Amino acid sequence: MSLKKQVTVDKREKPSLTLFVFFVIVLFVICALPGCKENSNEPPIPDGFEHKEGSVKEGFVIADEDGNEFVWVPEAKAFRYDYKNDKEVGDEVIDSIYYGEGRKESVTHGTDSDISHFKDSVKEYGGFYISRYEAGKEDGGELASKKELPVYSFVTRDDALKLSENFYKGDDAKSVLISSYAWDMTMKFIGDKKIDDISTRAKEFKGKLNNTGSNEDVLNNIHDLAGNVTEWTTEYSSNAYYEYHDDCVSRGSTYDEESMNPRVRKYNSNTKNEFTGFRIVIYMQ
Repeated sequence: MSLKKQVTVDKREKPSLTLFVFFVIVLFVICALPGCKENSNEPPIPDGFEHKEGSVKEGFVIADEDGNEFVWVPEAKAFRYDYKNDKEVGDEVIDSIYYGEGRKESVTHGTDSDISHFKDSVKEYGGFYISRYEAGKEDGGELASKKELPVYSFVTRDDALKLSENFYKGDDAKSVLISSYAWDMTMKFIGDKKIDDISTRAKEFKGKLNNTGSNEDVLNNIHDLAGNVTEWTTEYSSNAYYEYHDDCVSRGSTYDEESMNPRVRKYNSNTKNEFTGFRIVIYMQ
C-alpha cells in the first residue's frame, strides 16, 4: 500500500518540476533578446564603450578605448518657456513648436536636426548619453570628449552639427549635436538645487577660458555646463524677436559673464567666435 502511494506522489511532482524548468528557460530566452537590457537598472552601453565609474543617480560614466567619456541622462519631462505667449509650456506642445523641428529648411548642408528619432530612443531605452565635457580639440584637431583639452570653439552651428554626427557611427547608436530638448532633460536630471549652487559658486572659475573639465563646474559627473563657453544646440529660436535673424540657439553662460547659469539660452547667427563651443550626445538605435 505504501509503495503505491509513493509512486502516486512522484507522478504528481514531476509535472511541477518540468513546468518550473520550462519557465526558467523562457525567462532566459527573453532576457537574451534585444530590448531586455533597456528595461534593466543598468543603462545600455554602445559598442566600443565600457562602464568607467558612477551610478545612474550620481552620473553613470562610460568611456571608449580612446578615452572619450559620456554620462547617462535618464529620461525626464522637460519644460520650456513660450516667449510668444508668455507662459511655461509642457512636453505635450513643446515638440512641434519650441524645439525647432518646424524649421528644418533653415538647416544647411543637409544635416539632420529632426529630434524625433532621438525622442523615440529616449522613450524606448530610458535615456541618452551626454558628453562628459564640452567638445575639446586634440593636438591633431580631432574632436574629443576628454578632460584637459582646449575647448573646440570658433565653430559655426552648422559645422558643430556635422562634427557631432561624424563622431560616432555604430550599428547600435548614433552621435548628434545636443538639442535644447536634451539640454533641458539634463537640467531636470541634475535638479534645481545643484544648478543654483553651481551658479552661486561660479565666481570660483569665471574670468578666463579653461580647458575642458579643469575647474569645479561639475554636476552629476557632467562638466562645463554653467560657464566656460556657451554651447550650440540644434534648436532654433522660439522668440519672435530673433526668429528670422539671430535664430541659432546656444545654452549656458560664458567665462566672461558676471553670472553663470546652465539654464541660460542665447541667440546668435550661424557664425564662429571664441565664446561658443558645443556638446555631443549619443542615443541608442
